[in-house]
Amino acid sequence: MEAVTIHPPEGFEVCPTSTQTEIRFRPTVKSKPKWEDFGMVSGFFIRNMGEIVEYTGGHKSDPINRNTWPTKEEAEACLALSQLCQWRDKYNEGWKPDYVGTSRLPQIYIQDNQIAKYESATISNPLTFKTRETRDKFIEDFRELIETAKPLL
Repeated sequence: MEAVTIHPPEGFEVCPTSTQTEIRFRPTVKSKPKWEDFGMVSGFFIRNMGEIVEYTGGHKSDPINRNTWPTKEEAEACLALSQLCQWRDKYNEGWKPDYVGTSRLPQIYIQDNQIAKYESATISNPLTFKTRETRDKFIEDFRELIETAKPLL
């Protein structure tokens, strides 16, 4: 008997459980995307002294450029958010939110491109505080930095 080559439809492969009398197909299993397969990367990154630098010309994705933001505005927001999180921990005096079975926690978020106050027991937010007074003082002290971080909030 002559061997026959089976060509499954696009997006499918022959199931390993197929037999000579019954050929089965299954959707092709694709691996999860990996950063190394992304392709060319360009944008902005933050140097070790907080300087935002443009990564121009496009470079093949590899571990060295995983910290590249698509826009300068996002890189600036990233730098601002890292500072806000440091200040948040200082203002909260080591307190950390527990979003399971707690009362509503004071938060800062962005609504209609404006800084807003909110309280939630279930929504995780990087700018969550132990008291309303702490949150309100934080907004007063760091409004400009919060404005810069808006694209990531």
